[in-house]
Amino acid sequence: MFEELHFYESKEKNALILIAALLFVLAVSYFAYVGMVEEEPYDIAMGTLGAVFFLVAFIFGLVRLLSAKPYVTLTKEHLVLYLMPNMPIEIKFEDIAGYMPYATRHQNFIGIVLHNEEEYSVLMPLAMQKTAEVNKEMGIPVFGITWNRLKKKDQLLYELERRTPKLQETRD
Repeated sequence: MFEELHFYESKEKNALILIAALLFVLAVSYFAYVGMVEEEPYDIAMGTLGAVFFLVAFIFGLVRLLSAKPYVTLTKEHLVLYLMPNMPIEIKFEDIAGYMPYATRHQNFIGIVLHNEEEYSVLMPLAMQKTAEVNKEMGIPVFGITWNRLKKKDQLLYELERRTPKLQETRD
């Protein structure tokens, strides 16, 4: 019998990432400011684009940090991923071909390999769909659980092993 289990991200690690994102916003904003003072259009453009990028990352991170929703939920029939706190994606266990640990740029993930990725990828926010397309081209599963910031890793891994097959591990 499978009980409903919830897995959360580490608030402390997410807070550190938010601080880093905010520092990057300030740094690239200063870069844009210097570009304005020195009348350098390239510096203005790059600084502004960088500031917008890191500001969006900061906002998404802040939403995750303030959310009380879990990052992953396992129910009797579904793996529920909260890629965004108010946009859960429920994946039926019968649609999961297996899971695959992998690493990219010093980040560890548990990839969820599906029999029918297209059916589920349309449920993602548009920006995440674009990232998923890149992942697919690189041979990485469309859906992944960020391992580094997750609490109760051993329990999640145990439950995944009970419910889905493990596929071959890949490394960068």
